[in-house]
Amino acid sequence: MYEKINEKEIYNGKILKLKIENFKFEGKIIKREIVQHKDAVAILPIDDLGFVYLVKQYRFPVQKEFLEIPAGLVEENEDYEKAALRELQEEVGFFSKNLQKIFEGYNSVGFCNEKTIIYIAKDLVSSKLPEDEDENLTVVKIHIDKLKQMYLNNEINDFKTAIAILSQMN
Repeated sequence: MYEKINEKEIYNGKILKLKIENFKFEGKIIKREIVQHKDAVAILPIDDLGFVYLVKQYRFPVQKEFLEIPAGLVEENEDYEKAALRELQEEVGFFSKNLQKIFEGYNSVGFCNEKTIIYIAKDLVSSKLPEDEDENLTVVKIHIDKLKQMYLNNEINDFKTAIAILSQMN
């Protein structure tokens, strides 16, 4: 069993903290770099005609543009479903009357505690909230059948979007 001995906070930012944590295991000291990250939600919005609303945005860590399902961070003490509905309104301008959770998991458990909850949103109603100030998003409307083909052709490189598409495969 691992026993946590101590930790030291290296960085405390807007969305994450970086810590060095030391553990004792079988008489040895093991040092780990740990990222504590806010949880996130992601939403696959599908309208009554089978069209999906995605966002295209530049991702700075990998320096390229991605086509993704709407997603965002869960604020402190915010309910996950409320966060999903808020992000849906901010990013693609819809509210959902039918939100179903399809996945809950950790993004990169080797060094980070970020959890993402993925939802399918149906029964969409137009309802726009202002976007976050630092986001530059383009909304892209694609039929679910074309999106499935894009996944099969390895044109979807974002894990949360891939999981959402896989949930719709028959």
